[in-house]
Amino acid sequence: MSRWSVMVGRPSKIFTDEHVHSGLAAALRERNFEAESCKEAGRHNQDIDDGPQLEYATQCGAAILSNNIGDFMRLEAEWKTEGKEHYGIILYATINNMGEFVRRMEKHLRTHDAQYHYNTLIWLA
Repeated sequence: MSRWSVMVGRPSKIFTDEHVHSGLAAALRERNFEAESCKEAGRHNQDIDDGPQLEYATQCGAAILSNNIGDFMRLEAEWKTEGKEHYGIILYATINNMGEFVRRMEKHLRTHDAQYHYNTLIWLA
């Protein structure tokens, strides 16, 4: 079975980097999405660079969610140049209202499957 056939119609698993409120992963799980925060993974407050965080998300089969726009835009370009693949990078501008953030993520994940995110940088609307 190909990777594509496994991903079609399946919601993306999400890994939130340490810039994302750790409560978001729990809120997504309450809505039946697979999600893990950087804190839950034991990767919080350890000065782990964004590259290894993206590698971890990829090893877990997860898209990474971050508002660290500059670093992840650079990483995405580097990975494409090097021929490396990932399960998605979802970037967002600062969203101060947690309820609004959860609503946007839920809408996005219900609208776009894992295939949509694969090896793509996406802006959360």
